[in-house]
Amino acid sequence: MDFRGRGIGVGAVLLGAAMIAGCAVAPPADLRADAPDSPVVSAAAAPTAALAAVTTATASAAPPQGEPPIVAQPAAHQVFATMHVPRFGQGWMRSIGEGVSESRVLNREDINVGHYDSTQMPGQVGNFAVAAHRETHSGPFSEISALQIGDPIVIETPEAFFVYLYRNTEYVLPSGVGVLDATPQFGSESPGDRIITLTSCNPRMSTAERIIAYGVLDTWAPNTGQGMPQEIAALLG
Repeated sequence: MDFRGRGIGVGAVLLGAAMIAGCAVAPPADLRADAPDSPVVSAAAAPTAALAAVTTATASAAPPQGEPPIVAQPAAHQVFATMHVPRFGQGWMRSIGEGVSESRVLNREDINVGHYDSTQMPGQVGNFAVAAHRETHSGPFSEISALQIGDPIVIETPEAFFVYLYRNTEYVLPSGVGVLDATPQFGSESPGDRIITLTSCNPRMSTAERIIAYGVLDTWAPNTGQGMPQEIAALLG
């Protein structure tokens, strides 16, 4: 599988002391202190040390199809995309809402997956980061640890279908907000790749860590309103 030289390292990151309950990386105001399964990483803490991190992206070219269309930033809590991950189960698909509020996005059975609104939109250079529960509220990311290199992660918007390929996983403490950087774990680095980041809790039903899965944009196709292109549908099985 060709990742065009885009390396994302595997590792554990030890970060600052501010800890939160849940399974995402997000503003503490959006989290319940007693939540057993929240997928958010806390935006309140800055990293103090990193034992291993995502490597600097070296490729910055557009995909072979050229520049993807711009996906406008949606209003808070608005559904703007659909996520397809065949590794998570036959026909697996979930709506993506704007923001990682538990009550308004992550805990809603009609949404389940939330976009960190401080990160880029699908197809953009930088980091499109999302969060979802691993066990509760239908556990959208229950199989996140089963992802294998090259697995497709397809984001469908009214503008286009974006095909990311899974690259690797790392584990961070709940304060590990570096995973939300435009170049993950390199806050001052200018982004060069088009990355997707999935965050959830680890271990299952625990708030001890966050499991982080990364992918890189491989291809995209315009959404003509005529359904999913055959070549992308074939990836979903």
